[in-house]
Amino acid sequence: MQPQQAQDIAPALSAWLAQRHGGSARILALRPPVQGYSNETWLLDAELGPEARRQHLVLRLAPAGVGLFPGYDLALQYRVMAALAGSAVPVPALYGFEDDASVLGRPFYLMQRIEGRVPNENPQYHIQGWLAELDADSQRRHWFAGIKTAAQVARIDWRAQGLDALAPDGDPVAVQLDELAAFLTWTEAQARPYPLIRRALAWLTAHRPPSRRAALVWGDAKLGNLIFDDAGRVAAALDWESAHIGDALEDLAWFLVLDRSLCEGYGVSRLAHLPSREESIACWEAASGESAACLPWFELFAAARLAVIMARLGKLFTERGLVPPEFEMDTHNGGYAVLELTLAKLGITEQATC
Repeated sequence: MQPQQAQDIAPALSAWLAQRHGGSARILALRPPVQGYSNETWLLDAELGPEARRQHLVLRLAPAGVGLFPGYDLALQYRVMAALAGSAVPVPALYGFEDDASVLGRPFYLMQRIEGRVPNENPQYHIQGWLAELDADSQRRHWFAGIKTAAQVARIDWRAQGLDALAPDGDPVAVQLDELAAFLTWTEAQARPYPLIRRALAWLTAHRPPSRRAALVWGDAKLGNLIFDDAGRVAAALDWESAHIGDALEDLAWFLVLDRSLCEGYGVSRLAHLPSREESIACWEAASGESAACLPWFELFAAARLAVIMARLGKLFTERGLVPPEFEMDTHNGGYAVLELTLAKLGITEQATC
């Protein structure tokens, strides 16, 4: 069973909620899904418990069929957010996880819907949207709030929070390289070879930085995964499907590279008042207590990973008829362009300073 309509989901979800919230639950509204690139998201309002407390919730379902990534661990997202509850990293309150596919056709979880604003990526926040309309000080405040949130992830005592299962066998950076190589091979098998990404991966493997303290890594640290309140504070950090134990610099590099992909990657100017790379590094170091040594290596790693993700996304968009094949979206996108720029900056054989 894979229900796709609200009338299919509402009764089953109401019964499931009732079992967990005082024997009473009623779905008041269930909005059509927002089809994410790695999961399916529904918005709903519900009354829970004997007191019929009204709650604004988000339902996240595992993807149906093959999606953006070769695997998808919904339980990992839930486990990480549960571990972060009450920490310096704000996450939505959780309302339950279900891995029994007989309930809604796929595993799912429910979380609180947080009110606030998220910087838009399509169109890019560098071009238009509420962030672009803010004054200079407000733009800087939002950016630094995002950097500090990513930095706080690195301070989490992941062992004390019961996240030992995320720890890899072996050197965390080596494991990430192996996973990226496997992801690239899987993506190429469904599309075509990507020699530029292969070149980056070969360089990264040959110039692997020394091991550092293992930290919790968000895996998708970016402005577009933050909900801000009206005062410019981070109300929630979202999308933990790529969380793992690795090097804290992965998150800083991803934050910076994702921002570049939305401006340099498409040949548009960056918002003039956003803090510079140097200011961002200084902020992250102060907030995380970590050194940003070897950041160029991690920026290239982030660019290569983003290029693989965008290659896969381009293939999916083409298969679904969202873009014509002649667009070649798998290599004509902001991520692939930033990888080209990053490789050019380093030089074919140039070694980044560690």
